[in-house]
Parts: sequence; C-alpha cells; structure tokens
Amino acid sequence: MLTWLAEHGGLTVRQHKQLRSLFGSPGFGQVESAGALWLHEGPAVADGLLAVLPYYLTDDLYGPKALRVLTAMGSHARPVLGRLDRFISSRRRAAFNIGDEDAEMRADETLLAAAIAAREVIAG
Repeated sequence: MLTWLAEHGGLTVRQHKQLRSLFGSPGFGQVESAGALWLHEGPAVADGLLAVLPYYLTDDLYGPKALRVLTAMGSHARPVLGRLDRFISSRRRAAFNIGDEDAEMRADETLLAAAIAAREVIAG
C-alpha cells in the first residue's frame, strides 16, 4: 500500500515513518519497503538501500524485488556493479527449494536474466 501511495502522490509524514520502520527490519518488509523509499526519498536514500539490497540477491524470493529497486535506482546503484558481476558469473545464483530440478533451473535462469537487465540499466 505504501508503495502505491508513493507512486500516486506521495506519503504523509506518518506513512513515511511507517515506511522507515518497515525498512529497518530485515526480511520481507525491508525489501518491500525499499522501492517505496526510493520513490519517496530518491538519491538521498541510495546509500541505505545499497547497504541492504545486495544481501538479498541470492534469495529466490526477495532477489527479484531487490533487483527491481536497484534497476529503478539506475546510475545511483553503480557501487553494486561488482557484486552484480560476481552474482551473474556464478554457476548458481540462489538456493532454490522448489523440489523440481527443471523448475529450479528455470527460476535460476529468470533470476539471471533479471540481474543482467539490471546491470545494463545501472551501468548505463
């Protein structure tokens, strides 16, 4: 909801505090709130996002969302290019527990494609 509000007119002071609180707790709330923080604060929050989002790259659930935020940050995310390059060049990007080897390979390929696309946008 906070992301939608940030996209459609902005956040109130109270909503911004809620967003900051969500970003302060590792896990789902942190990744979900990162995009809204970027929309609301812009480059002022870049260092905070760059300190957190790269840790989610290898997570099969949170990695795609983290990559979307890094992509939205564009050139402001350049400090993560080295980490993205290592991620892209690794044989297996995330530890999937889907239970089907073919599905896990497809998920890994999807994550790889998202990482390559993010890298292209970030590098300019």
